[in-house]
Amino acid sequence: GYYREDIAAAADRIARGAWENVLCETVLMHLDPAALPAAARTLRALLRPGGTLYASWRVTRGESVRDPQGRLYAVVDREAFLTNLGTVTVLFDREDLSASSAKPVHRLIVRA
Repeated sequence: GYYREDIAAAADRIARGAWENVLCETVLMHLDPAALPAAARTLRALLRPGGTLYASWRVTRGESVRDPQGRLYAVVDREAFLTNLGTVTVLFDREDLSASSAKPVHRLIVRA
């Protein structure tokens, strides 16, 4: 598995402000909630002006939990995530049930 340091080191090698589209599909909920503000700022920093970010996460209500395999399903605070993205235009912001897991998933698309 990946360690937080491995992910941070990889993120440091990705060009900032260069990407038209960034996809972060059902990853955020596996981060420690304390790491989510920095993750939002990093995702936003990757986008060029006018670029688009798609982010989604499985919705966990109440408190963060771990499944029997030890995977973290953290509570993602939508408002805090949006705030840490900075100035963006929200294009899509909705919670739906996942077709594959039947669990609620929040999908967010923003433009820089």
